[in-house]
Amino acid sequence: LVAAEEAVSRLTGHRTREAAEAYGFHARLLMLLGRFDEAIVPGRIGVELAQEVDAQLELSRAENALGTSLCALGETEEGIPRLHQAIEIGKRAHLGADAVRGYINLVSSLKTPIDDLAEAEAWARKGLAFAKERGAAGSMVDWLKMEYADVLIRLGRLADAEDMLSEVRTGWSLGVSGQYFEVSHALLSVIRGNV
Repeated sequence: LVAAEEAVSRLTGHRTREAAEAYGFHARLLMLLGRFDEAIVPGRIGVELAQEVDAQLELSRAENALGTSLCALGETEEGIPRLHQAIEIGKRAHLGADAVRGYINLVSSLKTPIDDLAEAEAWARKGLAFAKERGAAGSMVDWLKMEYADVLIRLGRLADAEDMLSEVRTGWSLGVSGQYFEVSHALLSVIRGNV
């Protein structure tokens, strides 16, 4: 975060792809830290700069961070279309992992705070179909599978959730991916009475 703040500070006033990247990355870090209100301004600047210099990767990432932050703040009427935009930009520009990132944050936002589990499931399926079609793999796809598993748990479809988690390859890893994986398995156990 300190490095991102330094990059934004050094690139303030620049109208370049690098400036768009710096602002979008700063917004993304703030979003990931749950500092959604602080992510809005750098997210908007990142989107504006990326549009100005036609930087599609940076635009997809900035739209993603901005849309997710807006949804978390309850501004879903603006946030959801921005997440759709992030996905479409990623698809058009052949940015497989970034399109998948858009699906992840869309599913997450539909799940919480919107609580539209049917729509969240539909988009999780679309995202996984896209990943399979494009041959995308790795941590982004694993995270989408864990988001989908969480939707299935909330829908009470525990066997389906367990099947989805069995496809995730990051269960052994350290960090937030491994944590999400273990928490999902623990939640399944508790729901089934295996406290």
